[in-house]
Amino acid sequence: MRTILFTFTLLVLCGACDRVKQTAKTTINKTGETVGNATTEFADGISEGLDKTYQSELKLSLQLQEEGVRTGKFGVAGTDSSQNHVLTAYLMFAKPFDKDVLVRVLDRRGLEYGRTKLRVAGNPGEAGYYNFVFNKRTQLESKSQFIME
Repeated sequence: MRTILFTFTLLVLCGACDRVKQTAKTTINKTGETVGNATTEFADGISEGLDKTYQSELKLSLQLQEEGVRTGKFGVAGTDSSQNHVLTAYLMFAKPFDKDVLVRVLDRRGLEYGRTKLRVAGNPGEAGYYNFVFNKRTQLESKSQFIME
């Protein structure tokens, strides 16, 4: 009789431990999911805030447009302590293209404060990222206008 009672008690305890383990696992998973969602929302908020604050724009000259060049997303990198300040632009090509492209940067009042040149090449249907590196003294400002010619 003691053996049966001992076996029964052991089975109940094992079942209870498994249930506790499963409950803990579910709780941890839900907590992780909540933290993950909150982190994603936080990162999205920061990104959106930077986009709104920086508000720079990239303009393509009429000549480049006629030559089949189109722009996609672009970004700016560099800080006060950076050696270089970079405009990274995603360019798409509808026609064969192989030329030097000049990028001028204007402040919010329309005054030019930097320029750089890069050889850009692409075939119809191709696209890629191109890094236009400015002089280290060209500290890219918020609300700048980049003109590609």
